[in-house]
Amino acid sequence: MDACAAASDSVMLLCVTQQKALEENRCIELHSPDGIHSCILRAMDPQEATTWFNALHSAIGKSTQKALLDANRALVSIIGELKHIGWLSRRSGGEQNGRSSSESSDELDKWQSIFVAVTDRELR
Repeated sequence: MDACAAASDSVMLLCVTQQKALEENRCIELHSPDGIHSCILRAMDPQEATTWFNALHSAIGKSTQKALLDANRALVSIIGELKHIGWLSRRSGGEQNGRSSSESSDELDKWQSIFVAVTDRELR
């Protein structure tokens, strides 16, 4: 596997966020889906940060579309055509149903990355 292919595979497993409060809009956070690894990139100015964010977002989008095509080739006969795939964040542990809790607010605000695949069944 060449370096470009390895980088492409790594990009598919990446979550990109842009935190407005960090460093006057100059920072981009990169998170692994398991939440263990992260990296903060700090640009010279907000315009450079936006350029980097857009480039990373575009690369992730292209990699996701390629992965969707590959998955459909392998799975269409089993589960039907996949319409969308990607990572979502879900708040974990915060379902209180109106009850009070002794948990701290930090415990209630934990987020978990989830990989989702949407078929025609989910779109009905």
